[in-house]
Amino acid sequence: MWKAISIIAFVLVVAVGAKWIADGAQVFSKDKQQVVVVDEMFGTESTEWEDGFWLGLDVGGPVMGVLIGVGVFGLYRSRQAK
Repeated sequence: MWKAISIIAFVLVVAVGAKWIADGAQVFSKDKQQVVVVDEMFGTESTEWEDGFWLGLDVGGPVMGVLIGVGVFGLYRSRQAK
């Protein structure tokens, strides 16, 4: 059982890390992001704010740390049970 928990924890660490990298590998989480919009008729550029959530290390780091701790503890418990 502990081995399964540790495998799930390590898979979740990889998933959270991949999400962090896909969101731009920022330090702080963001709820809005600037987007450059080009007007097709005149060719002018303007910036607008796009709503959404982009994961940062301020949230992702502690989550990954806890999951790594759970995974290591699960490996320790699974070896101790034998």
